[in-house]
Amino acid sequence: AAAVTADTQEEKQEASQDAAEAVEDAKDACADAEDALKEATEVAVEATLAAAEAEAAVAAAVTADTQEEKQEASQDAAEAVEDAKDACADAEDALKEATEVAVEATLAAAEAEAAVAAAVTAD
Repeated sequence: AAAVTADTQEEKQEASQDAAEAVEDAKDACADAEDALKEATEVAVEATLAAAEAEAAVAAAVTADTQEEKQEASQDAAEAVEDAKDACADAEDALKEATEVAVEATLAAAEAEAAVAAAVTAD
């Protein structure tokens, strides 16, 4: 706010420096958001693969011939479903994290915007 009414060259320079730092912070925050989104995507892919494995294990349990094979396949299917459930929970957590980081990036960008505006309008 002080930068908006900057009277001296020194105040203008300070406002410009603040703006440059705010833009750099926003850039870093956006890179963090990109990394978090990539991580969330990777975890979601793992969850999808785990769900496909669970689906295959359930199908194997349903089509097993002997009682012993059915029991073993059913146990495998139960474990695969549990793994898929865990993987989906991991994906949900990663997406929440990515969302939080994206919100931080948005706030950093808004701060940069305000700082640049203050520097531009400094007298």
